[in-house]
Amino acid sequence: MGAQTVVWKELSMRWAKVHYAKGTKVLDAGETFLDQEIVVTMRFTNVVTERCRLRWQGRTYEVLSLNGTRRDGTLTIRARRIDEGNPDAEVTE
Repeated sequence: MGAQTVVWKELSMRWAKVHYAKGTKVLDAGETFLDQEIVVTMRFTNVVTERCRLRWQGRTYEVLSLNGTRRDGTLTIRARRIDEGNPDAEVTE
């Protein structure tokens, strides 16, 4: 039918420092919620691009921005959580 199909390929696991983006904590009705943005700092690699997806603690994130150089040796990634639904809760026949 001419439709485009997107298939994601999993790459190797990388060690990284991950924390929630500052200023994204929200207090609502006495409950604290964290926004869905994270900042990832890792060793520099050419493998990660803006088109990549990150998986952390079973959640998938889209890359918003990349900063880093081979000279620095580090790569800083800002990413936002993607809502993929809950496949375990879906009813299948």
